[in-house]
Amino acid sequence: MLIGSSVNYSHGVSDPIPELSLLAEKYEVWLHVDACIGGFLLAYYKKLGHPVIDFDFNLTGVSSLSVDLHKYAFTPKGASVILYRDKQLRKYQYYTCTNWSGYPVVNTTIQSTKSGGPLAACWATFKYIGDDGYKKLAETIWHAKQEITQHFTMLDDLYILGDPEASLLAIGSDTIDIFQLADEMKKSGWYIQVQPGDSKTQPSIHLTITPVNRIDDFFQGLKEAINQVKSHPRKSLKHDVSSLLKDTDITNETMATLLHAAGVKADGSLPSEMASINELLHLLPHEITSEAFLYITNELFTPNKTFTKGIE
Repeated sequence: MLIGSSVNYSHGVSDPIPELSLLAEKYEVWLHVDACIGGFLLAYYKKLGHPVIDFDFNLTGVSSLSVDLHKYAFTPKGASVILYRDKQLRKYQYYTCTNWSGYPVVNTTIQSTKSGGPLAACWATFKYIGDDGYKKLAETIWHAKQEITQHFTMLDDLYILGDPEASLLAIGSDTIDIFQLADEMKKSGWYIQVQPGDSKTQPSIHLTITPVNRIDDFFQGLKEAINQVKSHPRKSLKHDVSSLLKDTDITNETMATLLHAAGVKADGSLPSEMASINELLHLLPHEITSEAFLYITNELFTPNKTFTKGIE
């Protein structure tokens, strides 16, 4: 099986679906397109006449395609769909069982017993917004993306990573602390998601564009936050992390030390500023950060949790 995204979440860019389609046909393998966050919007971009690279069943090598309707169709969660090129492919999704003492079982989804509420709400949303309504929403998002992209070209310290196709942007920098920038924006009422990256992927901040925007206000706040970061840089944790990584075994005590260094309190509460935690996620190997999340989650659901007991 081959799998490609159109678009991916982190950077808003598509895998080369036309090329993957050719490979799928050549080697007679299944190609699934994850269009969960981009597919619905890209389809309406195409209806509006904007250039969109084919990612759907117009490519003969595409066997299936998934779409999350709660994203850019704006429906309640619980009504995502998977589409198949034909019913012969779809039948492999179904489960049947007749060799037991009860009634014949036919499950069309993994969930089996499924509430009809989200499906009804999805249908109602579709009927209320309608095709013309979705065209208007898509056009609003498209114009907002053009305006936001233009604003970023005028900033010296930030730039868009890649060539995003739908409505998701990843913003990087070579001159300022992205993690601290997100904290400064939060202080002025703007929440921007941090993507910590790792040793091979640069950190970035993530924007999801919707039909409702305050673009001028956002960029005014962003410029003020950039100035604050440049004039009052924070202390990095690189030295602390390097010394801790000399130990090959990461114990609960080591994990607690790392969390304490990042500002996590003994009662498990997070610091108001998350830059140090995001920097840890960027600096540490994946096996350690995965273990850290397991540790935090396990402690979070434990009575009388003590994340950094004995340290603070």
